[in-house]
Amino acid sequence: MLAAFSFLLGFAQQSSFDPTAFLKKENASKTIVTDKTNTLTPDQQHALETKLVALDDSTSTQVSVIIIPTTGGASISEYNQELGRNWGVGDKRYNNGVILLIAKNDRKLDIAVGYGLEGALTDYTSQHIIDDVIVPNFKGEDYYRGIDEGTDAIIKAVKGEYNAPRSKGGKAPSMFQIILIIIVIIVFISLVSGGNSGGG
Repeated sequence: MLAAFSFLLGFAQQSSFDPTAFLKKENASKTIVTDKTNTLTPDQQHALETKLVALDDSTSTQVSVIIIPTTGGASISEYNQELGRNWGVGDKRYNNGVILLIAKNDRKLDIAVGYGLEGALTDYTSQHIIDDVIVPNFKGEDYYRGIDEGTDAIIKAVKGEYNAPRSKGGKAPSMFQIILIIIVIIVFISLVSGGNSGGG
């Protein structure tokens, strides 16, 4: 009976959800973790809230988790950016807020990063966290684990403790290698040009 009630409550929340109204400043959540889909249990939400509040208290960096049914057709990255601007996530002095936004019914998610953290939490790192940490758990319907491990990775990144592995294409060439290649090309062009001029 309790499970059925929870399902009906979650369905009612999603049916009444207005993605445009949700963006408004006056609708800003008073908690760091906001779940408009009833995906998380109260205990799971409390555990995430406790972890992220502790981060906010110790570093002033605010990482928010927001789960909504849909963005209403809007680009999730643009929706997330507008949400951050309107809600004022993070310390205004340092612009150090992060929003992990999950549009569950759209099957999309995004990490929006304030300017103050872009050096630590780059687009590449954010995408790696999404693709390699969060999404695999979501595919297994383990949303809490995906969010928990994803926020752990985000916290490590903003502290400078997370290193996303390089792409499978291999290690990027060093500056020495690049200069050496340029020299070889210049020498080759010089030899070819010299040979052509001597033939006249």
